[in-house]
Amino acid sequence: MADTELRDIELRLERLHNALSRQEEELSSWRSSSLASESAMQNALSRQEEELSSWRERSARLPNWIRNGGITMFIVLFGQSMTAVWWASEITNTQQNMLADVKVNTEYRIASTERYNDIMIELTRIQVTMDNHFNKQE
Repeated sequence: MADTELRDIELRLERLHNALSRQEEELSSWRSSSLASESAMQNALSRQEEELSSWRERSARLPNWIRNGGITMFIVLFGQSMTAVWWASEITNTQQNMLADVKVNTEYRIASTERYNDIMIELTRIQVTMDNHFNKQE
């Protein structure tokens, strides 16, 4: 549908351009001929000005809704890109916080295992010491 409208507009513009060219040729030929009167030139000039003003009125202009829609689409696209950047930074922060928590928990588990081993070694040593002590008393 838009293609046919554009073709119609192009055809109208070509017709107006041809008419304007024809009038310019008429005007230049009247200027060059000595038989042309001033009133005929004024008539041709006024006709040319009318044709030019009608051509300007009929020229292809973007409708307001297309222009406004384009501006709106640009603003929406910019807003979406800013939202995507914000979400990406939010996800990155969350991942960094989770990584810090996992690191703390891992360090605690490693330290906990070492502490457990130390406690078990000490308990074993105490048990051996007590066994030796009670065995000597008997």
